Amino acid sequence: MDELSSPSELSDQAEAQVPTVNAGGVSSDEPATPESQSPTWCIAVVRRNSEKVCRDILLSEGYEAYVATQTLMVRHVKKPIRPVEYVRIPAKVFVRLQFSHTRESTAFCIAHPFINRLMTDPARTFESTGIPRLAEVPDREIRRLRDMLDDRHHEVTFGDLDSTFSIDGPVRVAFGPLRDTEGTLARRKGKSYFVIQTQFLNCARILVSPSEVEPVDNKKR
Repeated sequence: MDELSSPSELSDQAEAQVPTVNAGGVSSDEPATPESQSPTWCIAVVRRNSEKVCRDILLSEGYEAYVATQTLMVRHVKKPIRPVEYVRIPAKVFVRLQFSHTRESTAFCIAHPFINRLMTDPARTFESTGIPRLAEVPDREIRRLRDMLDDRHHEVTFGDLDSTFSIDGPVRVAFGPLRDTEGTLARRKGKSYFVIQTQFLNCARILVSPSEVEPVDNKKR
């Protein structure tokens, strides 16, 4: 795993992606903090290639932090297969935080200078000031994203679906690590993809077999 670094050392730590832990390494031995009990996650914008270092600093301070990474088994020429961790959502670190006022979020960023800013949601504004509220990602979406990124054999791709995809409708994964996870089935060039939508981020899709999913009956939901 990347060694913990101080914010001043981040420029020297912006290294290539190397094997660390699977699916972002959000677990921590530190005691839970009030912030970690928040039902939602804020999105911290950081410098590219520093995501995992920033995550580790926040973890060391007792925060619950998550970087959307995927560990794949990679074969290089004349080298054995080895696990490599890739950052799938660059320049973003998810942190469990809950602020009652914008001054608190500003103070948090000042105390962590490696965070450029916290993403805001233009659709939600404070009634008195008109300042946009912070973007909040529900915990269930983070857990669903982590489950998808746990797959070591099929690459997860982010990006909106274009006109080359045909949409089959809502489905539920029938078995495997993503069992009971609901999303959308999309097809392109004879291949099927399981797709989920995350708030403030692009769609995430992964290759699946049609036999792995089952239609969702919206009338029973």
